[in-house]
Amino acid sequence: MTEYFKAHQKYGRKVIRAAKAAGYAIGVRYEDGDIALKASTKHTEKALMEELYACACGTLFFYDHSKIDGATGRATRLGAIFFIHVNEPEESITDYHDNPEMAALVAAATGTI
Repeated sequence: MTEYFKAHQKYGRKVIRAAKAAGYAIGVRYEDGDIALKASTKHTEKALMEELYACACGTLFFYDHSKIDGATGRATRLGAIFFIHVNEPEESITDYHDNPEMAALVAAATGTI
């Protein structure tokens, strides 16, 4: 594995660790929109990283099981963070939902919002 690829992976790893620490369920979508891993709190960091970096870009999406939607009875969807692995490493995170939870995960990975 090249140093360049490792530099990209540090951003995904930091987001995953921060989301796990917050107790969020995490899932992965491929660049074509197919779900690689359904959102769960049980996925290992290794499994999430393998799927996130299986393509040129991928998306992590997050649910909070401590907040149940009264209308559906399901966990609250918090949002998603989109990664492009062919940009410069510091530009790996290219887009995310504009809310405090996603901003906190991005800040955990980058040190800024």
